[in-house]
Amino acid sequence: MFHIGNAYLNAPTTEKIYVPKAGIEFGENAGKVLIITRALYRLKSPGAAYRSFFVQSLQDMGFKSCLSDADVWQRAAVKEDGTKYYECILTYVDGCLFISVDVKAITRQLKDEFEYVLKDEAPSTQYFGATTGKYQLDTETSAWFMSAELYLKKAIMKTEMKWGNLSKII
Repeated sequence: MFHIGNAYLNAPTTEKIYVPKAGIEFGENAGKVLIITRALYRLKSPGAAYRSFFVQSLQDMGFKSCLSDADVWQRAAVKEDGTKYYECILTYVDGCLFISVDVKAITRQLKDEFEYVLKDEAPSTQYFGATTGKYQLDTETSAWFMSAELYLKKAIMKTEMKWGNLSKII
């Protein structure tokens, strides 16, 4: 899982905002009118501005949004041996999970072409509560999986701490 460190600072604001008189913290620009050009956190719509900007980046990379879930992006790809498959990007706000034979190529493109700062560049074992990993199907084949088992165990434990043993309630 990757987090985009400069998510809002990359996106142009959709609002027209200005500071009528900059303070002394702006040095030589103190006293001047400042125009805000980036989607800052405290504005009304930074999330929408960032999403729109990131969507355009994914589209420019050739990804298309899935019809059943707008936060799942996919594009056709080919492995070195000629096998066709789909690369996927799962998004949630500024979090992304990349599914590809060549994740580094996707991250390089986001960094180099679009100047995103990616944080937490390590293989993911969790994605928003779901456990993720690779399962070995046989000696030559493996597949990625997502499981809600750990999430459900924690939810049941918290519920039982509050309400007691669930088997007594059922």
